Amino acid sequence: MQTWKDFLKEYLAQMNKAEVNEGAIDPASYFWEEADQKGEQAHWASVWAQWRNRDAHPLAAKTNAIPLSVSSVNASMLEAELELHEELHYLHGDVAYRQQNQRIQQVTLEKRGDRWGFAGPWRWSEKRITGQLQKKRREQNSSSKQSSINQPWTIPEALPSRSRSSTYNREQAVAYAETHWDTPNPAYAYLTVDCTNFVSQCLHAGGIPMQYTGNRGSGWWYRGKGENWSYSWTVAHSLYLLMKSGKAPIYAVQMESPMELDIGDVICYDFDGDGRFQHNTLVVGKDIYGMPLVNAHTTNSQHRYWEYRDSTAYTPHIQYAFFKIDAR
Repeated sequence: MQTWKDFLKEYLAQMNKAEVNEGAIDPASYFWEEADQKGEQAHWASVWAQWRNRDAHPLAAKTNAIPLSVSSVNASMLEAELELHEELHYLHGDVAYRQQNQRIQQVTLEKRGDRWGFAGPWRWSEKRITGQLQKKRREQNSSSKQSSINQPWTIPEALPSRSRSSTYNREQAVAYAETHWDTPNPAYAYLTVDCTNFVSQCLHAGGIPMQYTGNRGSGWWYRGKGENWSYSWTVAHSLYLLMKSGKAPIYAVQMESPMELDIGDVICYDFDGDGRFQHNTLVVGKDIYGMPLVNAHTTNSQHRYWEYRDSTAYTPHIQYAFFKIDAR
Protein backbone atom coordinates (compact mmCIF):
# COMPACT_ATOMS: atom_id res chain seq x y z
CA MET A 1 0.00 0.00 0.00
CA GLN A 2 1.30 3.44 -0.94
CA THR A 3 2.42 5.67 1.94
CA TRP A 4 2.33 9.46 1.82
CA LYS A 5 6.13 9.49 1.70
CA ASP A 6 6.08 7.17 -1.32
CA PHE A 7 3.57 9.49 -2.97
CA LEU A 8 5.77 12.54 -2.38
CA LYS A 9 8.84 10.74 -3.75
CA GLU A 10 6.88 9.78 -6.85
CA TYR A 11 5.67 13.33 -7.38
CA LEU A 12 9.15 14.81 -6.95
CA ALA A 13 10.53 12.30 -9.45
CA GLN A 14 7.84 13.31 -11.94
CA MET A 15 8.53 16.98 -11.22
CA ASN A 16 12.19 16.43 -12.11
CA LYS A 17 11.13 14.74 -15.35
CA ALA A 18 8.77 17.63 -16.14
CA GLU A 19 11.67 20.08 -15.87
CA VAL A 20 13.41 18.21 -18.68
CA ASN A 21 10.51 16.86 -20.76
CA GLU A 22 7.49 19.02 -21.42
CA GLY A 23 4.25 17.24 -20.57
CA ALA A 24 5.96 14.60 -18.42
CA ILE A 25 3.64 15.27 -15.50
CA ASP A 26 -0.12 14.66 -15.42
CA PRO A 27 -1.66 16.91 -12.75
CA ALA A 28 -4.81 14.76 -12.58
CA SER A 29 -2.69 11.92 -11.20
CA TYR A 30 -1.51 13.99 -8.23
CA PHE A 31 -4.10 16.68 -7.43
CA TRP A 32 -7.64 15.86 -6.35
CA GLU A 33 -9.28 19.19 -7.18
CA GLU A 34 -9.77 20.44 -10.73
CA ALA A 35 -8.73 23.99 -9.80
CA ASP A 36 -5.41 22.71 -8.45
CA GLN A 37 -4.89 20.58 -11.56
CA LYS A 38 -5.38 23.67 -13.73
CA GLY A 39 -3.00 25.66 -11.54
CA GLU A 40 -0.35 22.97 -11.94
CA GLN A 41 -0.85 22.91 -15.71
CA ALA A 42 -0.50 26.70 -15.84
CA HIS A 43 2.72 26.54 -13.82
CA TRP A 44 4.40 24.04 -16.11
CA ALA A 45 3.17 25.89 -19.20
CA SER A 46 4.88 29.00 -17.82
CA VAL A 47 8.10 27.07 -17.06
CA TRP A 48 8.28 25.73 -20.59
CA ALA A 49 7.38 29.06 -22.16
CA GLN A 50 10.46 30.44 -20.43
CA TRP A 51 12.66 27.62 -21.78
CA ARG A 52 11.37 28.21 -25.31
CA ASN A 53 11.71 31.99 -25.10
CA ARG A 54 15.33 31.57 -24.01
CA ASP A 55 16.06 28.88 -26.60
CA ALA A 56 17.57 26.89 -23.73
CA HIS A 57 17.48 23.14 -23.22
CA PRO A 58 17.15 21.52 -19.77
CA LEU A 59 19.34 18.45 -19.34
CA ALA A 60 18.80 17.13 -15.82
CA ALA A 61 17.00 18.05 -12.60
CA LYS A 62 17.41 16.78 -9.06
CA THR A 63 15.38 17.60 -5.96
CA ASN A 64 16.27 16.77 -2.36
CA ALA A 65 13.40 17.01 0.12
CA ILE A 66 13.51 17.05 3.92
CA PRO A 67 10.21 16.96 5.85
CA LEU A 68 10.43 19.73 8.46
CA SER A 69 7.04 19.14 10.05
CA VAL A 70 4.10 16.76 9.58
CA SER A 71 0.77 17.08 11.34
CA SER A 72 -2.41 15.02 11.02
CA VAL A 73 -5.63 16.83 10.15
CA ASN A 74 -7.68 13.66 10.43
CA ALA A 75 -7.32 9.93 9.71
CA SER A 76 -6.97 10.46 5.97
CA MET A 77 -5.42 13.95 5.71
CA LEU A 78 -2.15 15.51 6.78
CA GLU A 79 -0.22 18.74 6.33
CA ALA A 80 3.52 18.75 5.71
CA GLU A 81 6.20 21.38 5.39
CA LEU A 82 9.17 20.42 3.23
CA GLU A 83 12.59 21.92 2.70
CA LEU A 84 13.50 21.52 -0.96
CA HIS A 85 16.85 21.91 -2.67
CA GLU A 86 16.53 21.87 -6.46
CA GLU A 87 19.46 21.62 -8.84
CA LEU A 88 18.90 22.13 -12.55
CA HIS A 89 21.41 21.66 -15.38
CA TYR A 90 20.71 23.08 -18.83
CA LEU A 91 22.36 23.96 -22.10
CA HIS A 92 22.17 27.43 -23.64
CA GLY A 93 23.90 27.47 -26.98
CA ASP A 94 27.17 25.67 -26.34
CA VAL A 95 27.35 26.79 -22.69
CA ALA A 96 26.33 24.53 -19.79
CA TYR A 97 24.66 26.18 -16.78
CA ARG A 98 23.60 25.12 -13.30
CA GLN A 99 20.78 26.78 -11.37
CA GLN A 100 19.97 26.07 -7.73
CA ASN A 101 16.94 26.92 -5.60
CA GLN A 102 16.12 26.31 -1.95
CA ARG A 103 12.67 26.89 -0.55
CA ILE A 104 10.06 25.83 1.98
CA GLN A 105 7.02 24.12 0.44
CA GLN A 106 3.70 23.53 2.18
CA VAL A 107 1.46 20.67 1.12
CA THR A 108 -1.84 19.12 2.20
CA LEU A 109 -2.20 15.45 1.37
CA GLU A 110 -5.38 13.40 1.42
CA LYS A 111 -5.86 9.67 1.04
CA ARG A 112 -8.85 8.52 -0.99
CA GLY A 113 -9.18 4.78 -1.22
CA ASP A 114 -5.70 3.33 -1.59
CA ARG A 115 -4.19 6.42 -3.18
CA TRP A 116 -2.74 9.66 -1.84
CA GLY A 117 -3.11 13.00 -3.59
CA PHE A 118 -2.72 16.72 -2.95
CA ALA A 119 -5.83 18.29 -1.40
CA GLY A 120 -4.60 21.79 -2.23
CA PRO A 121 -2.03 23.57 -4.39
CA TRP A 122 1.68 22.83 -4.24
CA ARG A 123 2.44 26.18 -2.65
CA TRP A 124 5.58 28.06 -1.71
CA SER A 125 5.81 29.27 1.88
CA GLU A 126 7.19 32.65 2.93
CA LYS A 127 9.54 31.06 5.44
CA ARG A 128 13.27 31.28 5.53
CA ILE A 129 15.45 28.24 4.95
CA THR A 130 17.01 27.19 8.25
CA GLY A 131 17.19 23.43 7.95
CA GLN A 132 19.61 20.61 7.37
CA LEU A 133 20.66 21.48 3.83
CA GLN A 134 22.07 24.82 4.94
CA LYS A 135 23.74 23.20 7.93
CA LYS A 136 25.45 20.73 5.63
CA ARG A 137 26.65 23.56 3.35
CA ARG A 138 28.07 25.49 6.32
CA GLU A 139 29.92 22.39 7.53
CA GLN A 140 31.39 21.87 4.06
CA ASN A 141 32.53 25.48 3.89
CA SER A 142 34.11 25.46 7.34
CA SER A 143 36.02 22.25 6.69
CA SER A 144 37.57 23.35 3.40
CA LYS A 145 40.16 25.98 2.54
CA GLN A 146 38.46 29.01 1.04
CA SER A 147 39.57 31.95 -1.03
CA SER A 148 39.33 35.45 0.36
CA ILE A 149 35.94 36.11 -1.23
CA ASN A 150 34.53 33.10 0.63
CA GLN A 151 35.71 34.18 4.06
CA PRO A 152 33.01 35.20 6.58
CA TRP A 153 31.75 38.72 6.01
CA THR A 154 31.09 41.27 8.72
CA ILE A 155 29.44 44.67 8.73
CA PRO A 156 32.11 47.33 8.03
CA GLU A 157 32.61 49.73 10.92
CA ALA A 158 33.07 52.89 8.86
CA LEU A 159 29.85 54.31 7.48
CA PRO A 160 30.89 57.58 5.81
CA SER A 161 28.80 59.72 3.52
CA ARG A 162 29.90 58.84 0.03
CA SER A 163 31.55 61.37 -2.21
CA ARG A 164 30.33 61.82 -5.76
CA SER A 165 33.63 60.41 -7.06
CA SER A 166 33.46 57.04 -5.25
CA THR A 167 32.62 53.89 -7.20
CA TYR A 168 30.62 50.71 -6.71
CA ASN A 169 32.60 47.45 -6.78
CA ARG A 170 30.26 45.15 -8.68
CA GLU A 171 32.56 42.16 -8.42
CA GLN A 172 32.60 42.40 -4.63
CA ALA A 173 28.79 42.63 -4.52
CA VAL A 174 28.55 39.51 -6.67
CA ALA A 175 31.19 37.68 -4.60
CA TYR A 176 29.06 38.34 -1.51
CA ALA A 177 25.91 37.12 -3.31
CA GLU A 178 27.68 33.92 -4.37
CA THR A 179 28.96 33.28 -0.85
CA HIS A 180 25.70 33.95 0.98
CA TRP A 181 22.89 32.91 -1.37
CA ASP A 182 22.41 29.77 0.74
CA THR A 183 24.52 30.51 3.83
CA PRO A 184 23.30 33.71 5.52
CA ASN A 185 25.88 36.03 7.04
CA PRO A 186 25.50 35.71 10.84
CA ALA A 187 26.48 39.37 11.21
CA TYR A 188 22.96 40.25 10.00
CA ALA A 189 19.48 39.20 11.05
CA TYR A 190 18.05 36.45 8.85
CA LEU A 191 14.44 37.44 8.19
CA THR A 192 11.40 35.36 7.30
CA VAL A 193 11.10 37.33 4.06
CA ASP A 194 14.79 38.04 3.46
CA CYS A 195 15.09 39.02 -0.22
CA THR A 196 15.61 42.76 0.30
CA ASN A 197 17.82 42.33 3.37
CA PHE A 198 20.03 40.08 1.20
CA VAL A 199 20.18 42.54 -1.71
CA SER A 200 20.99 45.41 0.67
CA GLN A 201 23.84 43.38 2.14
CA CYS A 202 25.19 42.71 -1.37
CA LEU A 203 25.08 46.41 -2.28
CA HIS A 204 26.82 47.33 0.96
CA ALA A 205 29.50 44.66 0.37
CA GLY A 206 30.07 46.34 -2.99
CA GLY A 207 30.85 49.63 -1.30
CA ILE A 208 27.51 51.44 -1.09
CA PRO A 209 27.73 53.11 2.34
CA MET A 210 24.83 53.13 4.74
CA GLN A 211 22.98 56.39 5.22
CA TYR A 212 22.07 56.40 8.90
CA THR A 213 19.24 58.67 10.04
CA GLY A 214 17.94 56.90 13.15
CA ASN A 215 14.49 57.06 11.53
CA ARG A 216 13.30 53.75 10.07
CA GLY A 217 11.34 55.60 7.41
CA SER A 218 14.35 57.38 5.91
CA GLY A 219 17.91 56.67 4.82
CA TRP A 220 19.30 53.21 4.14
CA TRP A 221 20.91 51.58 7.16
CA TYR A 222 21.34 48.59 9.44
CA ARG A 223 22.29 48.87 13.12
CA GLY A 224 21.98 45.30 14.44
CA LYS A 225 19.37 42.68 15.13
CA GLY A 226 16.04 43.48 16.76
CA GLU A 227 14.49 45.49 13.91
CA ASN A 228 17.16 48.16 14.19
CA TRP A 229 17.22 48.99 10.49
CA SER A 230 15.50 51.19 7.92
CA TYR A 231 12.51 49.97 5.96
CA SER A 232 14.49 50.56 2.76
CA TRP A 233 17.04 47.99 3.96
CA THR A 234 14.53 45.13 4.39
CA VAL A 235 11.22 45.96 2.63
CA ALA A 236 11.06 45.29 -1.12
CA HIS A 237 8.83 48.23 -2.05
CA SER A 238 10.76 50.66 0.17
CA LEU A 239 14.06 49.75 -1.51
CA TYR A 240 12.33 50.08 -4.90
CA LEU A 241 11.17 53.61 -4.00
CA LEU A 242 14.67 54.61 -2.85
CA MET A 243 16.23 53.33 -6.07
CA LYS A 244 13.52 54.94 -8.19
CA SER A 245 14.27 58.30 -6.55
CA GLY A 246 17.85 58.11 -7.82
CA LYS A 247 19.06 59.62 -4.54
CA ALA A 248 21.90 58.82 -2.15
CA PRO A 249 23.33 56.54 -1.13
CA ILE A 250 22.53 54.15 -4.02
CA TYR A 251 22.20 56.61 -6.92
CA ALA A 252 20.25 54.12 -9.05
CA VAL A 253 18.88 54.77 -12.53
CA GLN A 254 15.89 52.85 -13.84
CA MET A 255 16.54 51.16 -17.17
CA GLU A 256 14.10 50.06 -19.86
CA SER A 257 15.45 46.56 -20.51
CA PRO A 258 17.09 43.77 -18.50
CA MET A 259 19.78 43.61 -21.18
CA GLU A 260 20.99 47.05 -20.05
CA LEU A 261 21.92 45.73 -16.62
CA ASP A 262 25.38 44.69 -15.48
CA ILE A 263 26.43 42.34 -12.69
CA GLY A 264 25.72 43.97 -9.34
CA ASP A 265 22.53 45.66 -10.59
CA VAL A 266 19.07 45.02 -9.12
CA ILE A 267 15.74 43.75 -10.46
CA CYS A 268 12.47 44.42 -8.60
CA TYR A 269 9.34 42.27 -9.00
CA ASP A 270 5.68 43.21 -8.68
CA PHE A 271 4.19 39.74 -9.12
CA ASP A 272 0.55 40.87 -9.04
CA GLY A 273 1.01 43.96 -11.20
CA ASP A 274 -0.73 46.12 -8.59
CA GLY A 275 2.06 48.69 -8.30
CA ARG A 276 3.59 47.34 -5.07
CA PHE A 277 6.88 45.49 -5.46
CA GLN A 278 7.30 42.31 -3.39
CA HIS A 279 10.71 40.91 -4.36
CA ASN A 280 14.26 41.97 -5.25
CA THR A 281 17.19 40.09 -6.78
CA LEU A 282 20.84 40.85 -7.57
CA VAL A 283 22.27 40.27 -11.05
CA VAL A 284 25.28 37.94 -10.78
CA GLY A 285 25.79 36.94 -14.42
CA LYS A 286 24.49 36.99 -17.98
CA ASP A 287 23.46 34.22 -20.35
CA ILE A 288 24.68 33.99 -23.96
CA TYR A 289 22.06 36.53 -25.09
CA GLY A 290 23.02 39.05 -22.41
CA MET A 291 20.01 38.34 -20.21
CA PRO A 292 20.51 38.48 -16.42
CA LEU A 293 20.98 35.54 -14.09
CA VAL A 294 20.21 36.43 -10.48
CA ASN A 295 20.79 35.36 -6.87
CA ALA A 296 18.12 35.85 -4.23
CA HIS A 297 16.85 34.98 -0.77
CA THR A 298 13.56 33.73 0.76
CA THR A 299 13.40 31.20 -2.02
CA ASN A 300 17.18 31.01 -1.98
CA SER A 301 18.34 31.01 -5.60
CA GLN A 302 21.64 30.91 -7.44
CA HIS A 303 21.98 31.77 -11.14
CA ARG A 304 18.23 31.84 -11.66
CA TYR A 305 16.89 33.31 -14.89
CA TRP A 306 15.67 36.84 -14.15
CA GLU A 307 12.14 36.43 -15.51
CA TYR A 308 10.90 34.15 -12.67
CA ARG A 309 8.30 32.42 -14.81
CA ASP A 310 9.23 29.25 -12.93
CA SER A 311 8.13 30.78 -9.62
CA THR A 312 4.86 29.80 -7.96
CA ALA A 313 4.40 33.53 -7.27
CA TYR A 314 4.46 34.35 -11.00
CA THR A 315 1.30 35.76 -12.58
CA PRO A 316 0.64 37.03 -16.13
CA HIS A 317 0.31 40.51 -14.60
CA ILE A 318 3.90 40.65 -13.34
CA GLN A 319 5.80 43.92 -13.66
CA TYR A 320 9.57 44.41 -13.40
CA ALA A 321 11.79 47.36 -12.58
CA PHE A 322 15.45 47.32 -13.68
CA PHE A 323 17.96 49.45 -11.80
CA LYS A 324 21.56 50.26 -12.61
CA ILE A 325 23.41 50.93 -9.37
CA ASP A 326 25.72 53.93 -8.92
CA ALA A 327 24.97 55.02 -12.49
CA ARG A 328 26.85 58.34 -12.56
